[in-house]
Order: sequence, then C-alpha cells, then structure tokens
Amino acid sequence: MKQRISIISILLLCCVVSTSLFAQIKFTTEISANVIGKEDYLQVQYSVSGNSDQLGDIQVAGFPGWQVVSGPQTSQQTSIVNGTVSASFSNVYLLKPQHTGKLVVPGAKVELNGSTYSSGAKAVLVKDVASLGNNTLPNNSSAGGMSGSLKALMDQMAKDDQDMDAPNGNVLHPGQTPEDLIKGNIFIRVLPSKKKVYVGEPFYVDYQLVTSLALQARPSKQPVFKGVSVVDFTKQTSATTITIGNRKYHAFLIRRVQLTALEVGKIDLGIAETSNDIPYSTYDDPYHTNTKTVAVHNEPSFVDAVELPAAGRPTNFSGAIGQFDMKTTVQNIQSPVGENNMLFVTLNGTGNLNGVHKFSIDWSKNIDHYDGTDSQGLDKSNVPFLTTKEFKIPFIGNKVGDASIPSFDFNYFDPNSGTYKVLKSDEINLHFTTALAKPVSSINVIAALKDYIPYVIIGLLIIIFLILLIKGRKKMVVQKQKKEEEEKPIVLPTKEEKPKPQIGQPMMTEPIVAPVESEEIKINFEEKLQEIMLLQEKNEVYQKSKELVVAILQKVVGSKATDTNVLQMQLEHSNHMQKQGILDIVSSINGKINKGLYSPFFTESDKINLLDDLNILLRRAELN
Repeated sequence: MKQRISIISILLLCCVVSTSLFAQIKFTTEISANVIGKEDYLQVQYSVSGNSDQLGDIQVAGFPGWQVVSGPQTSQQTSIVNGTVSASFSNVYLLKPQHTGKLVVPGAKVELNGSTYSSGAKAVLVKDVASLGNNTLPNNSSAGGMSGSLKALMDQMAKDDQDMDAPNGNVLHPGQTPEDLIKGNIFIRVLPSKKKVYVGEPFYVDYQLVTSLALQARPSKQPVFKGVSVVDFTKQTSATTITIGNRKYHAFLIRRVQLTALEVGKIDLGIAETSNDIPYSTYDDPYHTNTKTVAVHNEPSFVDAVELPAAGRPTNFSGAIGQFDMKTTVQNIQSPVGENNMLFVTLNGTGNLNGVHKFSIDWSKNIDHYDGTDSQGLDKSNVPFLTTKEFKIPFIGNKVGDASIPSFDFNYFDPNSGTYKVLKSDEINLHFTTALAKPVSSINVIAALKDYIPYVIIGLLIIIFLILLIKGRKKMVVQKQKKEEEEKPIVLPTKEEKPKPQIGQPMMTEPIVAPVESEEIKINFEEKLQEIMLLQEKNEVYQKSKELVVAILQKVVGSKATDTNVLQMQLEHSNHMQKQGILDIVSSINGKINKGLYSPFFTESDKINLLDDLNILLRRAELN
C-alpha cells in the first residue's frame, strides 16, 4: 500500500513539473471594467510574463470604436532567481468609447523565442449614461514607467532578505518611532549619465528606489520632461545591492529613459515618487506587525545643455552627434548597362542620426543615379541605445566599360572629445557590360509605326462614320414601324365577342407585378467588425469576413450583386477615388481567407492580421 502511494506521489510530482516547464509564457489582456458609461475611461493592459530572457514588442492592430487617450505606457522587469531567467513586461493604454453599445477591446500579439503569442479580445458594454462611477485612473497614467513590476520586486526582496532581525524584517527598538526607522533608510535618487550635454546629444537617466527596509512600493508619480525628446528603454534590470558609505541598500530601477536635448538651457529631470507600505514590529513584541505608509521622491536634479562649438564645424555638417562607423557596399560589382543596381551605406554607433538623410557623392559620368531611401533602427535593450541607419541609393550604368563610385565623406560631432570628425568611404570599382536584349515594348511599337499614324487616324474616322450611319438607319426603321403601329385601327371586342382561347392553347392571363420598393439596407460596419473579433471558430471568422467584404463592396459601388468578382469588376469601372487601394486590400483579404480555410491551423495572430486588413478596407472605403 505504501509503495502504491509513493508511485502515485511521484507521478503527480512529474505532472506538476512538466506543467511548469511547458506553461512558461503567459500573455493576457486585462481591462479595468466590463461595463462603463459613455464618458468613462477604460484602462487596458497587455501583460507578458514567463521564463524568457527576451522582451518583445507588443503589437495591437488598432482600437475600432475607441479613442486612444494615452499609451502605450511600458513596464518591464527582468530578474534571475536560482539561475532561472524571468522577464515580464506590459503595455498600458487609456481608452474612451466613441459611441454606446457593445465594443470590443482587440487582442494583441508578441514574438518571443521564435514563437508568436496572442492575447484574447475583451468585450465591453458602454451604457447610455455619463458615468457609472468606476472611472478610476492609474496614478502614473501621465507618463511611462514601471508599476506592478516594482511591487513584485519588493515582494521578492521581502522574501529573500537575509539581513532582517525579525520575521517582517523591520524592528523598532525601545524609544524608536516609525519615522526614526524610516529616516535615511529609504529614498529615490536620479542618476544621469552626464551632467552637461550638447544640443542634439542623447543621454540616459536612471531613477532608483533605494532602501534598506523590507517594504511594498508602487509608483505614484512619474517625471515629466520639457525641451527634450524621450524614449523609454525596453529592458529593465532586477534589484541590485549597492553600498553607500558603509551601509548596504537594495536599489530598484523605477524607470530608465534616453533623453535628447532640443534646446540650450537647464533640463529639469522631474520628480519620481513612490508610495511605500512599510511593515514593522516592536522589540518587545516582534511577532505583531504594524504598517506605516510613506511617500518618497527624489530631490530636484538638472542637466545643462549647451550649443555645439562653432570652431571646426564643417560647412556641410550632417547634424549627427555621437560615435559612429560607416560601411559601403554595392549590390553587384559587374552589371549590364541599363540594369538596376544599388549602393548601400550603413552607419552604426551610439548617438543621434536623425538629421542625416543623404550624402554628397561625385558620381561618374558613366553612372545615372536616383533619389535614395533610408531606414533607422534602435536597439533599446542596450545602454546607451545602439542606432543603425541604412541608406539605399539606386543607380544604373549608361556606358559599357569601367567606372567607379568615388570615396565620399560623412562628418559628425563627437561629444566625448568635443571635436568634429570625418569618416571616408572606400572607392568602389564597377564594370558595366553590354546591355541585355529586351523584348519590344508597346512604346517601341508606337515609335516604329509613327509614320503610319495619319493613316490609322483616317481609318478610325471612317469606322466611326460607318457606325453612326448604321445606327441612324436603324433608328429610322424603328420610328417608321412605331408610326405604322400607331396608325393601325384598334378593334375592341364587345361583351358578346370576348376573345376565346382556341382548343389546345393555354388561357392567357395578365401577370401580377408586385410593387418594388427601393430600400437602402443600413449596416453598422464597425459592429460587424467587432462581432468577428469575438468569434473563436475558424470557419465562422472567415465566413463572416467574406460577408463583410461583400457588404462593403455593395455599399461602395451601390450594387446588389453578391459575387465578389462581379463587385470588384463594377468597382474597377467606377469613378471611386480609392478604387485601386480598395481592390488591393480586398485581394489581400481574399488571399488570407482562401489560405486559412484550407489550413489545418488557426491562431489568434491569423485573426488579428485579417481584422487589420478589414479595418484598412473600412478606412479606404470611408465607412468607419
């Protein structure tokens, strides 16, 4: 019997362990209320947690029927407990309904560890009253930063702290008050990476809650900035132990931001504040716990922003500030004359590249070049941000032989050395070969037939004259027949001479024609879109989506046809200003529907992508 119980216990333990291993990532959608008034606000939080060392980018297709008051406000935390890496992060939005009725808060998606995760949609009922009294807004709704993650860190600290004398960690000695215990043991400090910066130079600032006491804290105020651009870091660190003087403290990162000075003067780094619940006991009764709630904030802190030096500034200064390197490559070293080629220029480093959009290149006469494009990316997990900007400049060779793209300059200001620096690209040698034979185009055909154009025009005029002549003769014949019918006498039968059907012929009766009433069917397209958001079964989602596409096309072209292809042909021959954009997005939607119906898989991401296209269709059709 004991052996059997032991085996069952082992099996249960294995089930628990396997469940914890496979259910590591949790992605949820949380709303502050299910029923609100038309003037109430709704807080929506998309939260990701689990055993992952990655912090992904939460994506939401849109909020149809809602006004986005603020957001997204980001909150992140990464911690290591007993060797296990755990990350949690969330995006918070503040929404206000645009009309009453049933609205839907859509789900979101995020990519982690090579997999895509989705959160579910939520339904909200908006009543036709001003407010239901549940309009409670978060204290930190005016700015980004951490919220619940800070409390989680504090809870972990209280559990793991080994330096406390009593079970709750905070003990009042005889004659000591709670204020005496708190004084000097908890404060917020502001740590800017620099105290003096140049206009346009990025720098980062850490806001830390420092404490030697066990407590539970929640942000009650976030710093507000002026005269700077603000970007929050996406990766936050866990609690660390620091030493100030001869004392050890726990330091918690409340917020980390990158600021870029936009004007000369003092930059106010603002005030961060937390509300802290501090449990304590007395020396005489260490097992009876009281709680003291106090608010702490940082002292005012400033950074000086100064103008870039005029000495040594290049006449064609790019506006870049930081430390960078440059790399240049081409798509093909050898290519036929007239064939497309591409010059790639990549800038990497730390700093500000926002003002850089083109380079001054002395192109060879054998090369025709065109306006390029640029794209920029930021690695927000690195301190400071790593920035990459790539330029793509198309060109073609216009003559067989050798040519080159000469070396060109990129200048920037290095704030560390306080000087302007110049990077030079490598010269790139090219070779252009004989142009490829191309099929005869319609333009070439017209050029070849230009001598025959007068004859073609005369022929067309003759054809038009003959068509008009034939139509005129037909019209004369019809008019003559009509006149003869009008002149023919009409003989009405008497009562005794009612026409009788002949034997073998059916009785002819007048058809009864029902009156046709023209009635425009009014459809609330946003409600239809929200109904699709709440569906979970694959076939229902795709069927309702097809019906919505047909209804939208019917509305656009003013037709009662039910075949999508017929409606698309009618739209193509219409004068609608957005017809090409509508046709393109309808084609994309039909492709997703046809592929999804035959696929054995159906995820929340598939539905979100489909809803995103439907929302674009509504906007282009001007029906939302």
